[in-house]
Amino acid sequence: MTPAKAPHLSSYTGENAAIYCRISQANDDGQTGVDRQERICRETAARLGLNIENAHVYIDNNRSAWKRNRKRPGWDSLLEAMCEGGIT
Repeated sequence: MTPAKAPHLSSYTGENAAIYCRISQANDDGQTGVDRQERICRETAARLGLNIENAHVYIDNNRSAWKRNRKRPGWDSLLEAMCEGGIT
């Protein structure tokens, strides 16, 4: 059985996408790490021809992904936007 081929990157051109940035531990709530993540993601999205609206940039600064019961509002908002169909 042959594995399914992934879609060619050009098939995503023009799609509405989102960016999610998260740093587990940030000293003094600094934004440097998530700002760098966002910049790299925007560069990648531009190279792929994806549309990124400012409203679809979600950030959870100083939020662990491994702590049970830890709220990550950016992640929750990203999932909600995906369910509503505004991004793929």
